[in-house]
Amino acid sequence: MRKTIFIIVLIYIIIGTSGIGFSETIDVQINGFDDGQKTTKQRDYKEAVLFAKREAIERAGVQIKSITNVTDLVVNSDYIESKAEAVLLPGYRIMDIGYQQDGTYLVILIGKVRTISEGIDSKELRYAKSLINMGRRKKARGIINNIIKSSKDDNTIAEAMYCQVIWGFSKDPTDTFERLKAYYPDSMHTKKLEAYFEKQRRKKREKLRKLELKIGKIVGRKGSFIAGNKGIVLDRKTGLMWAARDNGEDITWHDAKKYCEDHRAGGYTDWRMPTIDELVSLYDVNMNGYTQDCCKTGDQLRINRLIHLTCCCPWTSLRGNDGATYFRFTNSNRSWTYESIALYHRALPVRDSK
Repeated sequence: MRKTIFIIVLIYIIIGTSGIGFSETIDVQINGFDDGQKTTKQRDYKEAVLFAKREAIERAGVQIKSITNVTDLVVNSDYIESKAEAVLLPGYRIMDIGYQQDGTYLVILIGKVRTISEGIDSKELRYAKSLINMGRRKKARGIINNIIKSSKDDNTIAEAMYCQVIWGFSKDPTDTFERLKAYYPDSMHTKKLEAYFEKQRRKKREKLRKLELKIGKIVGRKGSFIAGNKGIVLDRKTGLMWAARDNGEDITWHDAKKYCEDHRAGGYTDWRMPTIDELVSLYDVNMNGYTQDCCKTGDQLRINRLIHLTCCCPWTSLRGNDGATYFRFTNSNRSWTYESIALYHRALPVRDSK
């Protein structure tokens, strides 16, 4: 159903010339409608607001393509509010009128739209975005840094600082965000970056929640390792889950294999013996380790303290005609011995978390 749009242009104010071209502020009052298909009040309200914002900017002479039908409120809203040629200024008001007799949802937007002729810095920023899409990050980084350093257009600088963070160009994203808030507190890019950080925090909380479901309540962290109260230590670098401690006594290779396969920490049933490379990934020559329980030599086990080995030499899954391999955590030696030898050997279960 086509709607009658009442657009009242109240005032045209020429506010002068900046370093990037002529600027004009237009006061607008616009009726915004949803698409007439009743869903939820919240969504219909958002559709009506989006419609009003689009009309406000198009009234300033900027045609917005592919936004006729509302299909993605978040993406479309972001696209509309980030138009460089016309900006709906902060401080606009939305009067929520509600459902009309014909079933449409009505809002009234009252505010100001600023139009500007695009300057070289805006064009350079658009060029940087195209470079990112082509994978030419180094050149895009240089353009962004130059805009922030040299541009005289506040809106373009704010957008460049926003891009600097979300594209991973900022050495200290938090500091960049704090500067953006201090320099341009009313910029839509400040609000977008604030929303971006909140989204990142939500993702982190969700990731932590999923992690705790896997390993239990987190009781320790050291480097890339996280320990849970289910007797599991996760190495985030490799994605491997390790038993928090070995079997605790001398064991043959065959018994070690059975011990690992029978392990049930966290309720998982797919524990196994580690490969030689997986055990090597736990070794750290710079690690301030701990003394092994099995003998009093004083040799340090160079392994993360969240994983407790009672002796130096856990078995690996690799075996051959003459025996099987083990890894020595005191000096990183990889050695072979008979599978029936139990002295100083341990079983340390591992599983893939992915």
